[in-house]
Amino acid sequence: MAEQFKKIYISPREFINSWEKEIYELNNLDYFVFLLINNLAEHIERSFLNRITADDVLYLHSEEVGTLAFNIGDSLQLFFEKNCFGACKLNCPIKLYDKLEEVEYHERMRSLSEGLFIAIECITKEQCLYSDLLNYVVLDSIIDFYNYEMGIILNESDERILSFSDFCMKIILSVIKEKGQKLLTMPTESAGSLFEDLLQNDNSAWEEYDVNDSNDTDDEDELEPWKTTYKAIEVTIRAFKEDYEQVAADQKIVKYLDTFTNYLTDFLELSRFEEVNAEDLSEFFSIILYNDLALDESVLLGRVLDLFEKLFNYLEFNHEIYLNIFFNSFREKYEGQIARTLDISRESLKKNSYVDILLSEAKDDDGLFEGLFEVVGFSKRGFKLEDIHLKAHYEPVDLSARLATGKLKVGDIVHAQIEQKKNMWYIYQFEMVYPSVARTYLY
Repeated sequence: MAEQFKKIYISPREFINSWEKEIYELNNLDYFVFLLINNLAEHIERSFLNRITADDVLYLHSEEVGTLAFNIGDSLQLFFEKNCFGACKLNCPIKLYDKLEEVEYHERMRSLSEGLFIAIECITKEQCLYSDLLNYVVLDSIIDFYNYEMGIILNESDERILSFSDFCMKIILSVIKEKGQKLLTMPTESAGSLFEDLLQNDNSAWEEYDVNDSNDTDDEDELEPWKTTYKAIEVTIRAFKEDYEQVAADQKIVKYLDTFTNYLTDFLELSRFEEVNAEDLSEFFSIILYNDLALDESVLLGRVLDLFEKLFNYLEFNHEIYLNIFFNSFREKYEGQIARTLDISRESLKKNSYVDILLSEAKDDDGLFEGLFEVVGFSKRGFKLEDIHLKAHYEPVDLSARLATGKLKVGDIVHAQIEQKKNMWYIYQFEMVYPSVARTYLY
């Protein structure tokens, strides 16, 4: 059964004209790239951009989505021609599940001209292909598109770009597996007849002619990796618990897997791990999990993060889902920061009694200012705070009455109520201290 695309981003005629080839010169690699561009564009618009608002700097309109997907496809074709079907003899696109031998590893490194921005340990050829395309094709294409075509300056260290790139890589690998195996086995073979068939249907809607289509009666929907039930979040978490009995036995720790499941399925309304991105992980570890851990000082942050490291390694080796890349990067950058502010929050929560607040003298709400205040400076008289939403500044602010200020640093975010007395501001009620990485997700 041929797949019906809901939307055309680049038509067969537009693709042929842009490739500057006669139809008889087009080959299987060209045809694969054409399928990839429309698949990728559809999923970017349908499954990634629909989760951000129109005023977000990453937001793209349909024509822009098509252009970005075209740029990625164009870059991927050049990479395949030069490396996968050129200097490199590993044939990763059609030998995805093969293990990488040591001699093959060295051959791969010789075929690549520059160092990797994101280093990924390669055990299978699929992991190598993921790493190479992410580093040399997708990241560069996305950054160049936003920098030069949208006028938005971004770079490789931007976590949202890494998340977007990972999303694109999941789709690319899926298309390679489902549509590319026969085409990429003979990449230079003529695909003129395939394009001629497409041109006959080059209207407002068109069918993708699957060269792998034979008498196979399986529904293609069952083959799409983002639709398979065995990767459903609840099922996968349950299987992980069963496989790691020593983890599941520790109820103090394992309960945070349920917190993670509820966050993904109830709050974000996701159903598959393929839909999870780096931003989702950042929000979970810096806000959702953080709030729970602040109230349970008997649990060590490191032990909980070790548990999630095992989960993400499990996802990689069992389901080829590479969330461990972003988790490891997040942990390396922010674990120390999160641990420090978590200690401050725990100490401060012990220091503050909610009953004492209720029994204290009632305050006029007009004299209290509640907000999320970033520490932007400090002096002998107190701290300088900025409301992260209203951008109002308050200084000097004495936080010592309710906050363990010894470990507080510039960039930390204090959720509190403050009040003014003469020329000073004082903390009235303390809620939490968050690490700076949480700023994007605090409302």
